[in-house]
Amino acid sequence: MYLKNIIRGDNCMKKLYIEAPCFGFGPVSTSLAIAKKMEKEYEIIFITYGEALDYLKECTSYKYYEIDTRSEQGFYDLLKIITLDDYIIVNTNVELSCFLLEREYKVLVIDTLYWMWNQVPEEYTKNQNIIAQVYFGRGIGQLPPKEECKPIIDYNVWKKSEVKNSDCALISFGGMSEPADSNFILASAQLILDKIVTNLPDNVKIVYVLGGLFPKRKYEFNNKCVEVLGTVNNVKHRELVEECKYLFYSPGLTSLYEMLSSERLVCLLPGLCVSQIYQIYDFHNYFEYPHCIMWKEYEELINHFDEMPELEGLAYLHDYLLNHASLNDIDIQAIISEYAYAVDHGVNGVQKEKRYKIFNCKSVDELVPLYLNSMDK
Repeated sequence: MYLKNIIRGDNCMKKLYIEAPCFGFGPVSTSLAIAKKMEKEYEIIFITYGEALDYLKECTSYKYYEIDTRSEQGFYDLLKIITLDDYIIVNTNVELSCFLLEREYKVLVIDTLYWMWNQVPEEYTKNQNIIAQVYFGRGIGQLPPKEECKPIIDYNVWKKSEVKNSDCALISFGGMSEPADSNFILASAQLILDKIVTNLPDNVKIVYVLGGLFPKRKYEFNNKCVEVLGTVNNVKHRELVEECKYLFYSPGLTSLYEMLSSERLVCLLPGLCVSQIYQIYDFHNYFEYPHCIMWKEYEELINHFDEMPELEGLAYLHDYLLNHASLNDIDIQAIISEYAYAVDHGVNGVQKEKRYKIFNCKSVDELVPLYLNSMDK
């Protein structure tokens, strides 16, 4: 645990630590979007680890500490670095937020999954310095309302994108760092990948694959060239989206918002964690979005998750994916055929009014300075 990448930053600036736990690329992506807006006012120092750190290093040269912020030891390691005069933004990490709030640190909480929690400590619900990212689905927990911001993405990157008549498809699994065993997640993703490539339109010749756990490689499968790129930065990701005609994505929340902002049709893959199960289900229902490959027992899974604490829900999902889920129960060929037809014929998959409602909130770069300044008063 020591400071690395000492490239950016000015010692005359106040320090702003930004934490990003490692579960997929969502937290680190949203934290990066915030950092870019705040870097002129503060010396930015990231706190992250694992695949999230790999993504950070692909995207930028901010200073960082490599600390596991999901472990108790990581909490105490963090106390060796920050002082009571420093600011720290904690991103979608309830346990770390409460740990620091109890010790009276200057904590601003950004929560992209605020809607999902059904049981959190009292310190969290009473905290006034919290910004919740807007969500298109129903609230599951019974937490008091908090100030909402529009989706936290890099709007300079994720602008409207036109569909090119190319022979390329992009399949993205995001960071793939879930609470379940990484080997299990990787094996499940590979099964989904093979099934998608097998059912792609004949005009697709090149398939690019993104995923934090995938090793880089290139191979031939089903008469298509499959190039696994692993982790890429935001700019490269955007270039791939522009190059590829067909897009297949795991239903991570940041990915959903990036695609909505780009106004691109995407075929959603089955979720491999609890939040993804909720998100594809809610996206399908709220936007009446048809291009979703969903596990057969989605309704049953949702009903169970609603009644379970987070850890029990994770265990239940792991058992389901390991022992009960089957891609053979899904008519993937029909779903991909309908999706490809919609892309080929320019069918609009999301109502403009509903998209506008999601993006018609205050931006995080408006709200963060207000909250940080209030901590000095």
